[in-house]
Order: sequence, then C-alpha cells, then structure tokens
Amino acid sequence: MCGDDRLTHLPEPILCHILSFLDTKSTVQTSVLSRGWNRTWKHVPALDLHTNFFRQAAEFDRFVSKVLSLRYDDLKLRKVFYYGGDGSLPKDKGSMSLQVVDYALSHDVEELALHRNIRDETYWNFSVIFSDYCDTNSEKRKKKKKTNSHLKALDLDWINLDHGFATCSGFPMLTTLTLRSCPFGTARGLTLTNFPCLKNLSMNFCYRTEGSGMGRKLKIHGPQLLSLKLELMACYEIEIYAPELETFTLCEKVTTGTVGNGFFDSAPIPDLDRADIELKAPDPGMKRLDRTVAGEYLRSLFQYVQSAKNLKLRSSSTVVILNCMRDEILEQHPSPFKRMESLILPDNKLHDKVIDYFFEASSCKEPNIFVGDAHGRSSMDTVQ
Repeated sequence: MCGDDRLTHLPEPILCHILSFLDTKSTVQTSVLSRGWNRTWKHVPALDLHTNFFRQAAEFDRFVSKVLSLRYDDLKLRKVFYYGGDGSLPKDKGSMSLQVVDYALSHDVEELALHRNIRDETYWNFSVIFSDYCDTNSEKRKKKKKTNSHLKALDLDWINLDHGFATCSGFPMLTTLTLRSCPFGTARGLTLTNFPCLKNLSMNFCYRTEGSGMGRKLKIHGPQLLSLKLELMACYEIEIYAPELETFTLCEKVTTGTVGNGFFDSAPIPDLDRADIELKAPDPGMKRLDRTVAGEYLRSLFQYVQSAKNLKLRSSSTVVILNCMRDEILEQHPSPFKRMESLILPDNKLHDKVIDYFFEASSCKEPNIFVGDAHGRSSMDTVQ
C-alpha cells in the first residue's frame, strides 16, 4: 500500500487544477515521472512563465516558444503570468512578450499578468502590447480592432499607460485592474470609463510623466469602482471621482515630500463600508515628520473617508503616527466620522484620546474596537 501512487489516479481535471499552482517549468518537468504524465502538463489551464528560473534570456524564450507550440491549442486558459524582459520591447510581433499576450487573449484567458524584470528608463507601451484592442485615429486600424469578453483581471507592471490605455475599449468585461510602477502622461489623469465593468482598482507607485516628471495632481475617474487601493503614490495631490466606492485602502509614507495641503482634493465618499489605512513613518524617531503638513494631510484623508462604517489601521507605525499627531488631529477639528461602527487596530497602543476622536461623532450606539486581525480574533472591546 505504501507504493500506491494515489496522485496519478486522480481525475485529470483535479490533477490539472493542482498543477496550475506550480510554475510552468516545474509543471513541464512532471512529464519525466512516467508515461502517464507525459502529456498532462499540456492540459493545465494556467501558464506561469518566469525568466528568473533560467540562466539566459534566450533559453527562457526558447522554452516559452516550445510550451506555446506543444500545449493543446483547443484548451482555454484561466490564468497567465508572464515575467520577462524584451528590453525596450521591439514593436514587431517577434517579441516574446507580445507572442505570450496574443496567445493568452486568443485562448480566452480570464486573468493576465504582465511584469517586466528590467528596471530602466524604458517602459513597455500599452498601445503596443494591446494594439489590436485600442482605438486609433486610423480608419484602417479601427476596422481591425478586436474585442475580448473573457478577460476579467489584468495585472500590469512597468507599463506606460499611453494614449492606447485611454482609448482601449476591447476588454468590456474587465472587473479587476492592478497597476504597478506604471506612468501615464494624459492631462485628464486616469480615466476608467472605457472599462464599464471595472469594480476593483489597485495602484502601486504610479505617477504622471508630464512637466517635472511626477506631476502635481493625480486624477482618477472611475464612477463604477467599488474598491480602490493606493500604495506609495508619488504625487502631491489626489483627486478621485468614485462615488460608488465601498472599500478604500491606502498605504502611504508620511513625509513632507509626498503630502501637501489638500492631498485628497476630492468630495467625501458618500457610502463607504470600510477604509484600511497604513501610514509609514519617515524615520523611526519621527524626527523628520513635519507636524503641520502631516496634520493637514490626515485631516484631508479623514474628510475623504468620513462615511466609513469600519476603519482598520493596518500597522503599528500608523498607531505611532496618530499618537504623535493626536494634538494636531484633535485641536479645533471635530471628528468627521458620523457612521463609525468599528475600529480595527494592530495592537492596543492607540491613545484613548485618538480612539475617542474616531467615535465621538458616531451615531452608532455600541461601536466596537477589534485588536488583532480583521475579524478581531485577538480581542474585542465595546466603547462605552
């Protein structure tokens, strides 16, 4: 009984589902286990192509090309993750990254992630990668434009969101968009109305390329968004139009260089269920913290999320900053939180005056404080 191979006897759909959690190189290597495994990897509905698993870029390109040619062509893909190079990305279809994108979209992929392993001054352009799905001024190109109704999630890293992004209408069913280190240079900011089903947007260190490089204001226009996550946004002011937001997450380093008067130059979110806030200190001793600027920033932030029913402080550094800034927060500035029902803390070190500030204007009769994870499994207190 000890030598019984239970894994091999699993139904193929279950076996392929298990293999879909491995990178593609490891999946292909299972073909040497036995004759029965020789073709199994060709049925796996996911591709995880990672250049760091290869010594040379040419070796990686040969592997990817062979995988695409040997995989069963009539099978749809659920997920594709491509982490590769291509330098400055040639504009011809011989580029391996373009081949992977074309293959994925032609096989009805639902989740597509495209990341660069090269960090230099050049970016991949959205209009080149997804040229067949973008509107252009050329009548000839308009006739060739494609529509893909299968793509639900798109994850882009080091991609220039040029004019092609603003005119892309080829992904009408896209619901989740993740942008990492993606510059964009349009004066209108990030307009998302061309993705009518987009509900979730996550942005990490994205910035404008106009003027001095970073731009003074980042505009996000997403009237259909339900969830928005912003991390380390390298700009001074953020103007957001997303009246349907239910969840807002912010991770930001509080320094003089990244915040300013009216950082959130936006109307408050009208009906926010939850706000997750993580603030990073400029230094451990808080000596470089500009209290005046930080106070303006925090008041601007609290005004923007004032309708939140649940507020989570995601790190101990957030607690330290709020404790340090409690006089600037409380003095002559009444709490804007009128619907607050619960406060989720990473530890029990938040000053009582700050806790009272969050609940003093709330209409909730029995607001709660959770200490621990999001579900309060560590402890829970009821504010008296």
